[in-house]
Amino acid sequence: MDALPHVARFCDETWGMPRCILPIVVQYLHDANSQVRKTCHQSLLLLLEYELISKSELENEVCPVIVQLANPENVDEFRTEAATLIGRLASFAGRELTENVFLPEFTRMCTDALFHVRKVCATNFGEITSVISRESTEEYLLQKFYYLCEDGVWGVRKACAECFMQVSCAVSPAIRRRDLAPLFISLICDQSRWVRMAAFQALGPFISTFADCNTTGLLYNEKTGEFSISSQAHSKLQTLQTLNSTCSDSASVSNATTPPGESKRSENIQEADDSTNEEVKNSISSQVDLRDNSAISSGAETALNFLDSSGELSENSSSSKAYEQFNAFNYWRTPLTEVELDSVVETTSVLNSHKEKAKSEEEEEEDHITIDPIFDEDPSHGRKRYLQYLYLENSGEDSLGTLIFNHSNDTKRDNMAGDDGAPLRYIDDYSDWSSMPDSQRDVKEESTIHQEQIPQSLLEKFTSMTQVQLAQTVDTEIAKHCAYSLPAVAYTLGRGNWRCLKYTYETLASDMQWKVRRTLAFSIHDLAVILGDEITSVDLVPIFNGFLKDLDEVRVGVLKHLYDFLKLLPVPQRREYLPRLKEFLSTDNIRNWRFRWELAEQCILLCELFTASEVSEHIVPVAMMLAVDKVADVRCMTYKLLGVILRSLRDEERLLQGFVNDLIEGLALSYRWTGRHAFAVLCQHLLQEDGLQDAASLERFAKDFLPSLLALGSDSVPNIRLALARTLTQSVLPIDYMTSTQNPHCDDVLRIFQALQADKDSDVKYFANLPSGAVPLCVSRELV
Repeated sequence: MDALPHVARFCDETWGMPRCILPIVVQYLHDANSQVRKTCHQSLLLLLEYELISKSELENEVCPVIVQLANPENVDEFRTEAATLIGRLASFAGRELTENVFLPEFTRMCTDALFHVRKVCATNFGEITSVISRESTEEYLLQKFYYLCEDGVWGVRKACAECFMQVSCAVSPAIRRRDLAPLFISLICDQSRWVRMAAFQALGPFISTFADCNTTGLLYNEKTGEFSISSQAHSKLQTLQTLNSTCSDSASVSNATTPPGESKRSENIQEADDSTNEEVKNSISSQVDLRDNSAISSGAETALNFLDSSGELSENSSSSKAYEQFNAFNYWRTPLTEVELDSVVETTSVLNSHKEKAKSEEEEEEDHITIDPIFDEDPSHGRKRYLQYLYLENSGEDSLGTLIFNHSNDTKRDNMAGDDGAPLRYIDDYSDWSSMPDSQRDVKEESTIHQEQIPQSLLEKFTSMTQVQLAQTVDTEIAKHCAYSLPAVAYTLGRGNWRCLKYTYETLASDMQWKVRRTLAFSIHDLAVILGDEITSVDLVPIFNGFLKDLDEVRVGVLKHLYDFLKLLPVPQRREYLPRLKEFLSTDNIRNWRFRWELAEQCILLCELFTASEVSEHIVPVAMMLAVDKVADVRCMTYKLLGVILRSLRDEERLLQGFVNDLIEGLALSYRWTGRHAFAVLCQHLLQEDGLQDAASLERFAKDFLPSLLALGSDSVPNIRLALARTLTQSVLPIDYMTSTQNPHCDDVLRIFQALQADKDSDVKYFANLPSGAVPLCVSRELV
């Protein structure tokens, strides 16, 4: 059975596919020996992959046998193998055959009594949904998938978590948000550690299914793996910037044109503020700033709703209407009215009674509530939020509650304190953000940012993957999975919601595991494309600079995409990295030659980002050091770099002549034989790879390089003369100009070539006597 697919392929190429092969495969599908059946499965898949079985033969001969194996009366092993075959054959069978033949059997096996069968169905669930139509998936398979996600066996639930993304791609956005998101949260909070581990690994891919290019403004090309900004989104962003600036101007004008009534109330507010202490003033101002910032960020998102498909403002959305919808002024606090002190004291007593009632109810229910220390909040935080809810629900007006909070009397503030002595907070657990630790303040800001692109519960679970307790109780590499999926989540959220992930990204960038930082280093250029130039310059550049000083395992990720990242930066900021190219020449392990090879390849691309003077000052010294590297592959890549540098300096005569002199002095006249050998190979590369065929380029080559090249004919090292013989045979002599009288060095070329043909070294003589063009350049690369 192992050799059957190869025999069938040979027969098909020779005289045709034999008719007896497929019946043999079908016969062994229900063999008594399990090893024979497994081998038969592999042979069947190979025959389908080689396109040796037609769709009609698959439908008439293979499918009936698989349906028979899936019969409930068959043995357990047959049903399990039938479920596996259905999942693997779905892509070959196509939509129509899968829906008509396989789908009824697959839906029945999803509720099979044997958990092995259900586990196989859950494993192959994504394969089936990717083949059949969306209507069939939602009508027949979704209910079965819900059933499998709540299966009593943790292995079945784990398999569901692993294929969750494929199922999400096969359903409508409404079902994805309404049904699949809560279902996935239940898997993340599963009692089994293995289910939670699989769910967290699939969380990022599942969030990416909520991506919409109409809201993110980015298009992802699956073939090239690159992001691009659509023209429609570009025009919308320009209009949005103009709209935001207009709203800011309108806000300033509205402050200058306040009605008389509003002015009087503002005077009352000023008098009340004068009576409060300085600490409470700072707290209120910080809260107002936070509200304004969140309003602006949500306003930027809302502004897109006022843009039509052409990127212009619709007729019904005038500037005043748009200003009313999302301007930050609407989020300001309602002006306070004068309130008698007796009403304040009365409200305070009402608040204390509610606190005592909440405390008694909490003590009664404390014995009946079990809190998971991993996935639930601190009980004390929950008690505080419950007291806040009672206060907000029973307070008469929002302004009255704010006045109580801002009251400066120490006695009344003590009366409003909780059981732990901390004053009751109105807006959040930390009203004074200035006294809050930086890390907790960043998390708090991140969790309060409003976004509607994905369900908030999924985003909260994703940002919690950086917590240490999850790494200890769920998966030690959970932070690595978070770093791997973060660009996809950022793409889903869009640039306007980057603040939701900013703190998470900074936490991952400072993770103690180098594998986490390495993952971020390899994807920072993609994240820069997603976020744009402004956010990249502010938030990603400091992290990028940190990666440059990291371990080699992390630095190689930055180096591999150095060009992709630097081209997104502004020109002044891009120039700052030119002096740092030399830092890549030093590595922790000198044997890590691939690091230098990547540097040479990136320098080839970087030449187009900088001017000729910058290339001459910073890239040329790096190229000269790489040209004499000990590893042949590094030197071969450097030859391409030197050719690119010559083209970059072509318009600057002074810089070009200086670079040619450096090549001659540093390579052709080097005391090390590797340098002289590199010069001979470089000349061959310039003539073959760079295509110096025009008369001006050939004259320049004959003037600058040819004399130093011919001088190597008398070198004492045989390998140098061998490289010279190969260069003359394969690159110089085939060009008519080099042997014509127009070349002032044509006599020297023929003389040196004849001397090499009679060289005492047999290898040199062999290459000098070969016909022109007999040895390709790849051979010279192997002999470098």
